[in-house]
Amino acid sequence: MSEAYYFQRYYTKENAHSSNALLLLKRVYFYNQKIFYNVLSFWTDNESDNFLPSFVTQERGNKSVPDFCIRQKGFELIVEAKEKRNGFSQNQLERHLNAFQTDNSEKILVLLAPSFSENDKNIVDSIKTKIKYVICITYMDLYEAIKSHCDERRDFELIELLDEYREYCAAENLIDDTNNTIMVRLAGSTMDFNIQPDIHIYFDKFEHRYEGFRYLALYQSKSIKFIGKIQKVVKGFRQPNGSIHMEGLVPHKCAISDEEKRRVEKAIDQQENLYDNASIPHCYFLVESFVPVENFTKSSKRALYGRKKFYLSQFNLPINCSAEEIAEQMRNRTWEEIDNN
Repeated sequence: MSEAYYFQRYYTKENAHSSNALLLLKRVYFYNQKIFYNVLSFWTDNESDNFLPSFVTQERGNKSVPDFCIRQKGFELIVEAKEKRNGFSQNQLERHLNAFQTDNSEKILVLLAPSFSENDKNIVDSIKTKIKYVICITYMDLYEAIKSHCDERRDFELIELLDEYREYCAAENLIDDTNNTIMVRLAGSTMDFNIQPDIHIYFDKFEHRYEGFRYLALYQSKSIKFIGKIQKVVKGFRQPNGSIHMEGLVPHKCAISDEEKRRVEKAIDQQENLYDNASIPHCYFLVESFVPVENFTKSSKRALYGRKKFYLSQFNLPINCSAEEIAEQMRNRTWEEIDNN
C-alpha cells in the first residue's frame, strides 16, 4: 500500500500550490500557534506578541471597570502562488487587494514562487504603494521559515509534515534540492552487509520515499556511521517462480548493469536470510561507496524518529560534492550544532 500524503499531488487547477501553502500554514497554526505567529512576525517585522491574545484585568473603560477582557489583533493573509516561468500580473494582484474583507486588520499579501524576475519585482514595488505588507517568498523560503522555529526533540511531527511539503514542491518542480540533500536512514543488523566493498547498497520498502536526495547516511546508536553518494535506485523483488524482477527508478527507467544486478541479488539473498520479505518490492540504493564518518553524534536524548534530512548548505559544501567531503565536515560534530546553523 502506498503512503498517505498530506498534500495533494493529483489536480487539474493551478491553484493547488497556493491551496497547499495555506494548508501547511493552517496545520502549523493548529500544531503550534507560537511557531505560526513567529513566522508571521518575521514576515511583517512585528513582535510575535502583537498577534497573540492579551489578557487584561480590571481595566477602566469610559463608564465601567470590567473584571477582565481578552483582545487579539486581527489579520488577513492571502496567498498568490506561481509555477516556474509564470510571472505575476499587476491586474490580478490589484484585484486580490479587493478580496480583503475588513478594514480593522493587518492585510498581508504573500506572493509565492520558485523565483522572482525583475518584472515581478517592479510589479511588487507598485503594489506596495497600496498595501502595507507584500511578502515575496520562494517555496524554499516558506519551508525554511517554519523549520527555523522547530525543535527537533519536540516538533518531530511538524518536521515530518514540513519534509513532505518540501518533497511535494520538489515533485512539482517548484524546487529541486536533490543534489543538496542528505537522507539519514536507520541501519541495524544489515549495516555490516551494506558497507561491504563489493556491495555498497542499502534497501528499504518500495512504499517509502526514494527520490529527492543524492546522499544516503546510515544511522546506528545515535550517530551517523557511514555516508554514500547514490548512483542509482532500483526496484526489485523475488517473484513466485524464484526469478528476480528489477527495474530502474532513479534515474527514471535507467539501465541496470550486470554488476549492479549482482549487488541487488546479493541484497535480496540477505533479506531472505534476515527477514524473509524478499517477495515484497523494495528499493535498492546503489552508492559509489560508503565512507566512514567519525563521531557525528546525536546529543539529545531522543533517538532518530523515522528519518532525518541534512543539507549540504548546512555544512557550507557545494552542490554535488563527494561523500568524503561530507564525512570530513561531519567529523567530531553534533547534528544539533548543524541544525542550529
